[in-house]
This record gives sequence, structure tokens and C-alpha cells, in this order.
Amino acid sequence: MLIEQISIVSFGKLKNTELDFRCGLNVIEGKNESGKSTVAAFIRYMLYGFSGKSDATGISDKRRYISWETSTAQGSMTVSSEDGKRYRIDRKTILLSTQSGKEQYRETSSITDLSDNSPVFPKQKAGEALFNLPEELFDRIAFVNQISDSSVDGVAISEAIENMLFSGDEKVGVQRALDKIDSARRALLHKNEKGGEIYELSVKISELKRSLEAAVSENEQIFLQESQLNKTTEELSRTSNEIERLSSALDIYKKIQISEGFQKLHSLEAKKDGLQKEKDSLTERNTINGFCPDSSFVSELTVANKRIEDADASIENAKKAEAECKKKTELPKEYTEPFEIADKNGGISALYEQELALRKSKKNLLCLFFISFIAAFSLIAARIIPLAELDALLIGGAVILLLSLILLILYVSKHRKCNALYMLFKSKSRNKFISLLTSLSEKEKEIQGNMPALALAQKNISDLKSARNSRASELCELLARKGKAMPQDPEERNELLKEISSEIHLFRTEEARLGMEILKLETSINELSSHLSEFDESELNEFLTPERRKTVLGIDINDVNKTLLFCQEKQKALVLKEKDLRSRYTVLKAKADSPSQIKERIDEYEDRLSKLKAQYNAYVLASEAISGASDRLRQGLSPHLSAYACRATEKITDGKYSQIGVSPSFALSYTYDNATRPPEALSHGTRSAIYLSMRLALIDLLCHEKIPLCLDESLVFQDRDRAEQILLLLEDLSKDKLQTFLFTCHSREAELLTGREANIIKL
Repeated sequence: MLIEQISIVSFGKLKNTELDFRCGLNVIEGKNESGKSTVAAFIRYMLYGFSGKSDATGISDKRRYISWETSTAQGSMTVSSEDGKRYRIDRKTILLSTQSGKEQYRETSSITDLSDNSPVFPKQKAGEALFNLPEELFDRIAFVNQISDSSVDGVAISEAIENMLFSGDEKVGVQRALDKIDSARRALLHKNEKGGEIYELSVKISELKRSLEAAVSENEQIFLQESQLNKTTEELSRTSNEIERLSSALDIYKKIQISEGFQKLHSLEAKKDGLQKEKDSLTERNTINGFCPDSSFVSELTVANKRIEDADASIENAKKAEAECKKKTELPKEYTEPFEIADKNGGISALYEQELALRKSKKNLLCLFFISFIAAFSLIAARIIPLAELDALLIGGAVILLLSLILLILYVSKHRKCNALYMLFKSKSRNKFISLLTSLSEKEKEIQGNMPALALAQKNISDLKSARNSRASELCELLARKGKAMPQDPEERNELLKEISSEIHLFRTEEARLGMEILKLETSINELSSHLSEFDESELNEFLTPERRKTVLGIDINDVNKTLLFCQEKQKALVLKEKDLRSRYTVLKAKADSPSQIKERIDEYEDRLSKLKAQYNAYVLASEAISGASDRLRQGLSPHLSAYACRATEKITDGKYSQIGVSPSFALSYTYDNATRPPEALSHGTRSAIYLSMRLALIDLLCHEKIPLCLDESLVFQDRDRAEQILLLLEDLSKDKLQTFLFTCHSREAELLTGREANIIKL
């Protein structure tokens, strides 16, 4: 049978660890406390579970290997048989806490056939089901842990082998059968013939016969009753003394607990003082010029910065409003040139008056022209009338005509000036000119109307800038408390505020954490102080002398309480028993049995005695038959074990020791220089080598499929040459399907196996 892989979920100090193994020699190398022995214990745990035994320090393997963090021991193992079948073993043990404080464990395990993932071998330990080897034999033959003796308990192994061959169970067989027979026989009659049911019946018969013969039997009965009463009284006294001793131990233990409470109180107070100093130091580091910022300071910074941002936004909005007002006070492009022309010519009103004067002058000149022209025409026409003198009329008409021509020339000049005025504004007609002047006049009025709004907008900007400067001063003052200058750039200012806020947040968070821890410690200190207030520490220390402390060293308080409770209950029972015995003693003294009743009881007891003697003889015959069969079995096994052990020891010791003897009780011996001696006469290393040979012989004898051999630091007493011979032997045995796990803290084994097929695993 081959262990292919182990997967440790949680076992001792190891977590989430997987190791792959090969057939043959597997060397697991690691420094001290790297987990080698834990891996070895895990292999045994997967095969048989926890043994329930305790080491030399009194710690059980459950307490040692169940993780304190997860309260579990858990993992799996994959194994394969010679016929190609593969199985997975899963096992988990959970530590359950109870209100009484007593530890309880719940263990689950399963074996799965990996060919179809079906569960197999229910309610069987994996080692017994797959290796066909009981747990006790595995521990004694194939599992040599770090702290155990390397020797082989031949008597225990021989008994286990006998039981297996007789009944299939190493615990149920020859010895157990003999023990049961012997127990039944002793229940009938002890070997010294001073106890048992036969003896008791014989005594009762004798007493009754004596009662018949004389009244002395009555006195004997009274004496026996008195003896029981005295024993009960003595037992009651011993129980009372034990109660007093246990009560004293319990009182010392409780006072030690109280003393430890005072030590814990001092430790908490010291821890609180340390945290308080740390908090004060933190506050001092974050205090500048007597100012220590708090969360409200961050709010003040945020509000002040927000006010500046709001002021900047208001200024921007005011500037936009100013720009809008400026747009309303600015001339459109199409009005710019006409306004400039108008300004050059005296303004719009002057142009209105100038055009009106030219137009009026034109009108007057035109009227005068027509009048003078008509008058000249009239005078020239009057020449035809004979009543007038020709020369005077002609001269007058010519003068008037000349005057009309001058008026016409003046009119044309005025007309040209008027047109020139129109052309200044690119107007071809008076209507367009008047319309343009009207538009210019209206636009001018509109601009003048918007000038107050522009002035108000500019004043608003000035006021907002003044307010913004005031708010900036507030922020500068706040930043000055932290020893910082206010950047003008908004992004730099925001980054600075974020940095300050982060620093204050970290400071206050750490301060709050320390404050919370201090508060918790104060609460614990107050609770503990309140609990200890009724005790005087100095009196406790004076009472708890080293001698008194030694009296409770290593005790289990639960066991003490249980024992005390048991003794108290026993005391109550003994008091009642003493009272009852005293009452019966009084009655016996006052009254005796009648002879007829005694005779009937004698006949009944003699009949019962005859049957019990026949049963006793049958038990003796059965015990002798089973013992003979056991001796013959041992005589047949020892030669095979001796031959195998000789071959293995001869190879390991390079032929120095080749004669190894194995007695019917499986006790070992060796022959050297024609002298036979026990292994204890050899050095520790040679003795370990011989015992290893014996283990290999037992594995060869008992196992159809070789079980894995676990050796934890088993070569530590071997020199380099003998260690190499042992490794070569184990490697040769791998051809016979023997898988070996060698756990070591030295690199020597790996060096000796360099270039070979051994599997080297380093933890």
C-alpha cells in the first residue's frame, strides 16, 4: 500500500500544506520546529485518528495538534494498493467548547474509492481497513516518533499478534479471553481462596452453622457489624480530611487567580499609560503655536475656501454683467462711422439745424427766384404795352432777371451743399438722411440710458473684490494657524486644503482610535478594580507563599471541584451508612435469627455453592487449554522473525552482527564472540539498528501489502557509514513495495542518497 499524497488543511502549526510521496524512501528534511514531526503525526492521524495518549509533559495529541486559531485538525490523504485501486481518506476533528469548560471533540472521517467516488469501509479506521493492521501494532512496529524509545515491546506485540490470529482483533483474543475467564474465576474464588462468591457462600454457611451450634454465632454477627461500623467511621474520617485538603487547595487556587487578576490589572494600567503617552505625543506633534486642529477647523477651512470660490464666482458673474452693460453702451459697427461724422460736424443737433437752415434758405431763394423771374417776365412783357417807356422797362426787367439768375445760382449752391450734407452719411435723399439722424439720436439716447447700469456693474465688481479680499484674509488667518501660506492659484489652494484635511483626518482618526482603546482599557480596569476591590493584594501575596503555590502546581481545578463534590456526596452517604449500621448493630444486639430460618438458609447456600464449584472447575480447564494453544503459536512465529532480522542486521552492520535471536515472547538477543546478550548491552546506535531489523521482520510477517514505515530522527545515533547502510537497506526494500518516511533535521541523509531514486522533500 502506497501513500501518494497528503493535504494538510489545518494541523498543529501547518496550514494549507501539500506533499507528494513516492514508493520507496522519502526523506523529509527540515530545521527544528519546521513541522517534520507534525507531518509524521498527521500521517498517523489520517490512518487511525488521535491516539488519546499524552506525552511526557501531560499534553495529549489532540491538544497538541488541533489548531488554536481554527479549533480544528483537518486534512486528506491519497493512497493506492498493489492491485491499482486508489482511495482518498478525509478526516476532521473539531474542538467544541461547553459551558462547563470541559473540552469535547467531534471527529468525522471517510474513505472514498476514487474509481467511482463511492464511500467504502464505513465506521472503520483507515489503517485497519486498508492496511489490515490494528492501531496498536502500527504504533509499535511502523511508527517511531521523535520522543519514543526505539525499542520493541515484544510482549505487547506478541499478545497483539496472538489475538489477531485467534480472533482477527488485536484487542480481542487470547489474553482478553484469559482475562475474562480469570475474572469470572476470581469472581467465584480468589487465588488465595480468601475472596469470591464461593468463599463468601462458604463463610455464610459456616457462620450459620455456628449460629445453630451456639449463641456465639450471634456474637460473631454483632462483631462483624461493629467492624463494618468502625470501618465506616474511619472512612468517614478519611473523607472529611480529604474534603478539608481539597477545600484548602481550592481556596489557594482561587487566591492565585485573584493574584493573577491584580497582575492583569497592573498590566492593563501600564498599557493604558503607554497609550495615553502615545496620544499626548500625537497631540503635541499636531499642535503648532498652541493650536491643535479639530474637525471644526477642517469645516472652517472648507467654509472659508467655499466663500472665496463663491466670491470668485460672483466676481466672474459681475464681470459678465459688466461686459453685457458695455455691449449696451458700445455702438454697433454700422453706427460708428455716422457718429464720427456727426461728431466732426458739430453733432446730431447741429446737423439737424444745418440741414434745416439749408433747406429753409433753399426754399426762400427758390421763392425769390420765382418772384424775381415773374417780375422780370412781367417787365419785359410790359414793353409791348405802349404806355410804358421802353428803356426803363428793359433795364428794370434786365436787372430783375439778373437778380433772379443770381438767386438761382445761390439756390443751386444751397442745393449742392444740402446734397453734400446728405452724402456725408451716404444718403441719397432727405428722408434717408433724416431717418439716419433719427436712428443716431435714438441710439445715443439708448447708450446714455445704459451708462448708469454700467457704472453700477463696475461698482459691484469693486465691492465683490473687496469682499473676496476679506474672505481671503480669513482663510490666510486659518492657514497661518497651521503654519501654511495661502496659494493664489485655486488648484494649489484646493490641493493644500485637501492635504491639511487629510492630515487632520489621520490625526483625529488615530487620536480617536487611541481614545477608544484607552476607554476600553479604562472600562476593563474599572471592572477588574471593582471585582478586586474587596481583596487586599499585599495580604494575598503574603498568604501565597512558594510552598502554598507548589501545593496546587499542575492541578486541574475541574478535577479538584469534581473530586470535592464527590467527597462531599460520599461524606453524606457515609453519614447515612454509619447511622444505618449503628441502627442495625443495635437491632442485632437486641434480636437474633431463629434456628429454623438459619437451617433453610444453610441448605440454600450449600446448593448454590455446589453449582459455583462446578462452574469454577470449568473455567480452570478452559484457561489451561487456551494458554497451551498460545504457546504453540509463539513457538512457530519466532524462527521466521529471527531469520529476517538476522539478514537485515547483518547488512546494516556490514556483517559484524549476523546472529539475532527472537524468543517465543518476541524478546530480542544477539550472539557475538560466542556469547549471547540482550540488545541493551550494545550502544544506542547498534541497538536501534537491531530494533529496526525487528520492525522490518514484523512488517514482512504481518503485512500482505507492506505498510508505510515512519522514522522520525531515527538515524540520529548512527555514524555516517551505518546510516548509509540503513538507507541502502530501506532503498532495496522499496523493490519489495516498502514505503519509508524518514524525518530528519540533518542534510546528511540527502547527501548519502545523492544520485539515487529517493524522494527528498525539504520543509
